[in-house]
Amino acid sequence: RGARLPAVWAAAAALAIHAGALYDEFHLDDESAILESAGVRSPRTARDLLESFLRVEGRPLTVLSYRLDWGIWGPGEGESLDPYDPSFYTGLHAWGFHLSQWLLCGLCAAAWAVLARRLGAGPAAAALAGTALAAHPLFSHLAAYVSARTDQIALLGTLLALAGAAPARPRGRDA
Repeated sequence: RGARLPAVWAAAAALAIHAGALYDEFHLDDESAILESAGVRSPRTARDLLESFLRVEGRPLTVLSYRLDWGIWGPGEGESLDPYDPSFYTGLHAWGFHLSQWLLCGLCAAAWAVLARRLGAGPAAAALAGTALAAHPLFSHLAAYVSARTDQIALLGTLLALAGAAPARPRGRDA
């Protein structure tokens, strides 16, 4: 219960700080990681999917998340599958992929606040820690670049593992 409010605050701060990323286009490595990956776009066989896992540096969770986004936000019937079609880089397609990035940013900030709380920080300090992570300049690339999803997933997994492994420190009168 004590970790909930700081986590919600940190997540809300991260979402507010990075809301502008929702309107970005695909950038830089997004092309090779998503738009040019047949395994992400339309795996016909399990082999295609496995090859795409290996192509994106052996990160199956990342490829699966891209595949899920492609299934939801990818081109519909009759729309271009050509990554070189300028219309593919904007609009609903890019927005949906960035929505996943944005939500993961909120989860990372919340996990940082939960970890701070587990390590004995008070509610205000834990909320500030999560907000500081979200506001840090290095964190902005996680929101802006869809290809940075590997970093987000790794950060989120690490923070959750640390928070789960950290012994709960007594707070208040129990300290």
